Amino acid sequence: MKKLSSYKPKVGYVLVLKSVNPDMTAGYGNGFLWPQKGKCIADDWKPSKECGKGLHGWKWGEGDADLRVTKEGARWLVLSVLENTIIDLNGKVKFPYCEVVFVGELA
Repeated sequence: MKKLSSYKPKVGYVLVLKSVNPDMTAGYGNGFLWPQKGKCIADDWKPSKECGKGLHGWKWGEGDADLRVTKEGARWLVLSVLENTIIDLNGKVKFPYCEVVFVGELA
């Protein structure tokens, strides 16, 4: 893959930043295991304006930084998400599916 800095999402898609535990499990919730790359689907999706029942992150990397995983070795994901599927939860967003386009360290 090209450097992330040269990655441009497809028309209608946005980039979402996500932090997870070093083992790629979600930092909060039920221990959902994120893939290293490719498509990811929330099996429990519910299109409601409440936390849970979907995949979560920060649209364009903006949101409540207190929700990040702070464990040593935390992994950071960049996700491509169809913008019209996103629900704003004030500080983070949720969505039913995405594509993992990058996994690495925060730096």
